[in-house]
Amino acid sequence: MKVKKLLALFLICSMVLAGFGSSVTVKADSDKVYIKLSDNKKKVIEANPGEVTHVKVPVVATRTYITKPQIVAKPGTDAPFTAGDVIITNQNVTGEVQGISTIDGAFLEFDITMKDSASIGIYDLNINLEYTSLEFDEVNGQYPTVNTSLPLTVRVTKEKAPTQITIDKISYNEDAAAIGNSFDLSFVVKNEGEIAAYNTYVKLDYANSGMIPGYTIESIKVGDLKAGESKTIKVPVKVLPTAKEGLQTITATFAFKNIEKKEENTTKSIYITLKKTSTEVSENAKLTITSNSVNDKVLTGSSYQLKGILENIGKQKATNVVVSIADGVGVTNGVIPKHEAGGIKLADIAVGGKRNFTIPLLVTDTATAGLQEISVQVTYTDSQGETRSAVTKTYLTVIKPEVPEQTGEVVISGAVQNPSSPVVGDRLSVTFNVQNNGNSTITDVSLSGQELSSAGFEPLDSQAIRNIGSLKAGETRTVTLDFKVGANITEGLNTLTIGCDYVDGNGSKKAIKTPIYILNVINDSNSKPKLIISGYTVDQEELKAGSTFDFTFHIKNTHMSKSAKNIKVTVTQAENVFSATQGSNSFYIPSIGPGAEYEQTMNMKVKSDVTTGAYEIELTFEYEYDGMSKVDQEAGGVKTSDKLKLQAMENLRPSIQNFTVGMYGEMPTVGITSSMTFEFINMGKSPLNNVRFSLDGDFKLDNGGTTFYLGTIAPGSPEYVEIPVMPNVEGAASGTLYILFEDSTGEEVSHPYEFKDIMVNGSYNPGTQPDIDVPTVQIDPNANTPKDIMSTWVFIVIQIAILVVFIPVARMVVIKIQKRKLQKQDSNI
Repeated sequence: MKVKKLLALFLICSMVLAGFGSSVTVKADSDKVYIKLSDNKKKVIEANPGEVTHVKVPVVATRTYITKPQIVAKPGTDAPFTAGDVIITNQNVTGEVQGISTIDGAFLEFDITMKDSASIGIYDLNINLEYTSLEFDEVNGQYPTVNTSLPLTVRVTKEKAPTQITIDKISYNEDAAAIGNSFDLSFVVKNEGEIAAYNTYVKLDYANSGMIPGYTIESIKVGDLKAGESKTIKVPVKVLPTAKEGLQTITATFAFKNIEKKEENTTKSIYITLKKTSTEVSENAKLTITSNSVNDKVLTGSSYQLKGILENIGKQKATNVVVSIADGVGVTNGVIPKHEAGGIKLADIAVGGKRNFTIPLLVTDTATAGLQEISVQVTYTDSQGETRSAVTKTYLTVIKPEVPEQTGEVVISGAVQNPSSPVVGDRLSVTFNVQNNGNSTITDVSLSGQELSSAGFEPLDSQAIRNIGSLKAGETRTVTLDFKVGANITEGLNTLTIGCDYVDGNGSKKAIKTPIYILNVINDSNSKPKLIISGYTVDQEELKAGSTFDFTFHIKNTHMSKSAKNIKVTVTQAENVFSATQGSNSFYIPSIGPGAEYEQTMNMKVKSDVTTGAYEIELTFEYEYDGMSKVDQEAGGVKTSDKLKLQAMENLRPSIQNFTVGMYGEMPTVGITSSMTFEFINMGKSPLNNVRFSLDGDFKLDNGGTTFYLGTIAPGSPEYVEIPVMPNVEGAASGTLYILFEDSTGEEVSHPYEFKDIMVNGSYNPGTQPDIDVPTVQIDPNANTPKDIMSTWVFIVIQIAILVVFIPVARMVVIKIQKRKLQKQDSNI
C-alpha cells in the first residue's frame, strides 16, 4: 500500500514539473476581447496619397492590465501604405509607459506613409499585440502568452492625378526647315500630373517624314519629372533631299518609371511644316554648299576629314572661292579646324560646275562629348566684284571613353529614441542607421548634433561628435548619439538635426543634414495650452455675395497635459465681408482637454457688394489654464489668434429688358440696316467692366466690327442701348445676343440672351414689282370735298409736341418700375 502511494506521489510531481517547464501560448478566442478602442470614432483613419499621417489611437484593456506588449502595425495585403513602429503613450504617466490599463487605458501612436499612387478606398490595418497575461492558467500551471489583434480601417478619399507627359512650345526655324537643309528642333516636356515620372527617356521616330536625326543617341534622357515640372529638349534635324514639302509628323515616345518602379510608355506627335528648297537661278554667280558628312562618330584625340560639294547654280563664273569653318568651333567644344586662318582656297567654278572640298579637323582630348554642330562657309566673288557667301551645317558625334564617376551618398534612416517620452534634464539616446548609397568608399565619416541650442537640446560633452571612420559602398553602420533635454525645449514634438561630414571617392569634402523627430517631450515648467484651428469646412461650393452659409471649424488644444479653461472665441473679418447672421460673433467654451478638439458651427452671411477674392478670417482665443504664469495672470489670461481664408464670389447679374428690333417700331428688312434696342441693367452689387455685345444667328452687327462696346456699368444702373444690326433672313428670325464683360479680377464673363420670332421683311427690289390691273374710276374732284378742320402745318406741330413730351415720361415710368423690381429682388436675397 505504501509503495502505491509513493508511486502516485512521484507521478503527480512529474506532471507538475512538466507543466511548469513548458510555455503556453493562448490565441485570442473569438468571444474574448482583450483590448478595444476607448473611442470608436478613432477606428477609421483618414489618410491622403503621398502624405505621412500620424495616428493616435485611444485604447483600453478589457480583462486585465496588459504589461510590456510587443506591438506591430500590419497593413492588409492590398494596402497602399506602410506603418511605422508603434509606441504606447499615456498623458497621466511620466516616463516610459509600461502597459495598458483597464481604467484610463493608453494611446497607440505610429505613422502611416501613404504611397502617391494610392487609390480611393478602404483598407485594413491590424494592430497585433503579444504579451504575458496576468491571469494564471490553472490547467497548465503558469501565466500564458496572449496574442490578440485590434482591427482598424484606413480610408483614402482622394487620389492624385496620374503621371501625364505632354509636349508644348514646339519651336524651330521655319525658314531653315526646308528640303535638303538642317534645323534645330526644340520642345518642352512637362509632367501635367500629380505623380512624379522617374528616369524619363524620349525616342523620336521620324518614320516616312523625310527627316533624319542629326544625332546618334537613340533615346534622349529627360530625367526625373516632378509634378508640374518641365524640361526643354533641343535636337538637330536634317531634311533629306527626297523629302516632300508640307506637313510632316515626328512621333515622340516617352518611357518612364512610376513610383512603383514599373515602366510606363506614352506617345505624342510633333508636326513640322517643310518648305521647298529654293532652286531659283541667279543672273550672277551663285554657289550652293552641301556636306557629305552626316553625323559621323569621332573619338577624342583623333583627326577628321569633313567633306562636301560646291555647285554654281548661277549664270556667271565664281572666282576667289574659299571654304572655311565658321566662327565658334574650337572655342567651347574642342573641335579645331586644321587649315590656315583664311580658309582653303579652291579653283574658280564655272556656270553649272561642281567642286569637291575637304576640310581637316582635329578633335582634341578635351573636346566636349556628344553631338557637335559645325558650320561650313564658302565665300566667293561674283562677276560684279562683290563678295558673297553661303553656309551649311553638319554634325558629328564626339565619343569619350566612359569613366565611372566616383560618388558617395550618405543616408540616415531608422531613427529610434530612448526614452519614448523624454523629460527635461534627462538623457536622450538616439539610435539610427548610416548607409553609403554611393559606388565608392567614403572616409573620415563623423556624426554630430546640429543647431542644438535652437532645437532645445544640449550636448553631454564639449565634443559631441562620433567618428566612425570609413564606409564602403552599400555598407550600413548603426550609430547612437546621446544628448540632454534642455530646460527651454518645447513640449510635445521636436526636431533634432543630425549632421554627417565625410570625404567622397573624389576626395571632396561633403556634409549632409537629416532631421529626426523626437516625440512626446515633457516640459511642464514653461508650457501652456495652445489653441489652433485644426480644420474647417463650409456647406456651400461657392460663397456668393449676399448668400448665407454654415461655417464649421475645429478648435484643438495641442498641449499634451494641460487643459484650456474659460475660453472666449471671437470670429472677425476686417472688411466685414463675412458676418454672423444671428447673435454675437463671440461664444464661450468651458474647457478643452489636452489634445482634444471642439467643433463649432456659425451661420454667416457674405457681404452683398463683395468682389471676388480670398478674404482672411481671424479667430481670437482668450482663455485661462491651471498653473498660469505670473505674466499671464497679470494679463488676465492668454490671448492668441489663428487666421484662415475663405473665397468669396461676387454676384454678377446682368439683365436685358424691353428688347425690340426695328427702327421706330417698323418691321426690319433683309439687307437694310435696322436697330436693336433694349434696357441693359446691372442688377448686381459690383460694377460690370468693359461691357460689350456680340451677335450670333439671323442678325449681324452693322458697325464694321464683331462687337458693340458699351463701357463700365455701375451697380443698379440702367442703360438704354441701341445697336445697328442687319437681318440676314426673311420671315421669323432668331439669334443670341452675348453680353461680354470683365469681373473684378479681370476674368472675362459671357452671358447669352436668346431671342426669337422677330419678323423680317423680304429684300426690296423695285424692278420686280408686279403689275396690278387697277380699274379706271372717274371721280369728280369737286364733288363732296370735305374741308380741313385745321391746317396741315398746325397738325404736324401738335404731333411733334406730343412725341417730345410722351417719350421722356414713358422712359421714366419704365425705369421706376424696373428699379422697384430690383429692390424687391435684393430684399428677398
